[in-house]
Amino acid sequence: MRTLIRIHAIALNTFREAVRSKILYAILFFAVLLILSSIAFGELSLYEQERVIKDIGVVVITLFGAMIAIYTGISLLHKEMDKKTIYTIVSKPIERWQFLVGKYLGILLTVAVELGFMSLIFLALLVLRDIAVTTTLVQALLLIYVQIAVVAAIATLFSAFSTPFLSGMMTASLFLLGNLHDAIVSFTDSHASQMVRAFMRVGELLIPNLSLFNLSREVTYDLPVSWSYVMLTAGHGSLYVLVMLGLAALIFSRRDFI
Repeated sequence: MRTLIRIHAIALNTFREAVRSKILYAILFFAVLLILSSIAFGELSLYEQERVIKDIGVVVITLFGAMIAIYTGISLLHKEMDKKTIYTIVSKPIERWQFLVGKYLGILLTVAVELGFMSLIFLALLVLRDIAVTTTLVQALLLIYVQIAVVAAIATLFSAFSTPFLSGMMTASLFLLGNLHDAIVSFTDSHASQMVRAFMRVGELLIPNLSLFNLSREVTYDLPVSWSYVMLTAGHGSLYVLVMLGLAALIFSRRDFI
């Protein structure tokens, strides 16, 4: 019970710190602006307005959600170290893994609020434009949150041992490569060199397959997606998060702050 109380307190404190960040409000502002601007892009495309608006909305929510996860994941832990408050925390009767998990849950709460707000704006826009809100779209928004949770876990792992700049660069790189995972696999299968194929196979194992969470094509062309796929993919993402947090906790527990 004490463990849950400690984690809950750290998560709430992390959330309060995050919502006071002006940078997050700036990211949210530009995200909403781009979602609303999808109307203009849709007007430029004859007979494809609905598809353009949906496509832009899903892409914007994914990209800006990832930006929020990366920023909060690498900055909140660094702030504790920069302000020297980490020394006070680690000296108290609290396990380091509890501190790290609390931070991560606070980040997830922040991301949920930000993504929820962007999703509401997006859905309201669709309703105002008389565009049907399909089940596939709802499933896509749910999997976007799972994908962003994975990105936040990766950012937490890197921030446990690296500088904010390197953590941000590595997390952003894995986010981009992860969404290109299917293209990487196709390139590997078609390449003639065995050495290159072997190298790329290693890369496939290290790079998270974030394309699993991407339903933008299904949303754009209104293709059905089974709930079993959504649940299995969400489970896959949750397992990946647990592995990343486990590694982060192991590294963080051995880190010397003196």
